[in-house]
Amino acid sequence: MMNPFQLAGKKIIVTGAASGIGRDTVKLLYELGAKCVLLDINEAGLAETNHLIDDSGLYYMCDLTQFDAVQATLQMAKDQMGSFDGLVHCAGIPSVVPLRGLTSEMYEKVQKINTQAGLQLAKCFQEEECIMGKDGAPLYLFLRFMD
Repeated sequence: MMNPFQLAGKKIIVTGAASGIGRDTVKLLYELGAKCVLLDINEAGLAETNHLIDDSGLYYMCDLTQFDAVQATLQMAKDQMGSFDGLVHCAGIPSVVPLRGLTSEMYEKVQKINTQAGLQLAKCFQEEECIMGKDGAPLYLFLRFMD
């Protein structure tokens, strides 16, 4: 019987790959056979994550709030690897702030990374054959982990 979690030869983009859930996701995808493109704003963390997967991935430092730059980065990655099979958006800013302390700047910063960047990436995958390829289909998955 085929393993439904076999990802041999699949090319997956992972945001937030420099640490935390993003790093753990990259390690799991690597163990399942995927080739990964790592995105994060922390270049040292990206290099460390890539080293954990035997330097087999491509990694790019990028700010997900600068979507034009993100699209250019995705195009560079596609030029090196071909179209992608999946996207895992793990980048995020954890924020627990009392309502009295919440400013509009804080709210906007969190929303840009946690929500807007993921939606923009998913939209890019859906609309751009250059990223996903003509036979792909986007899967949207938003998770929130609470203690």
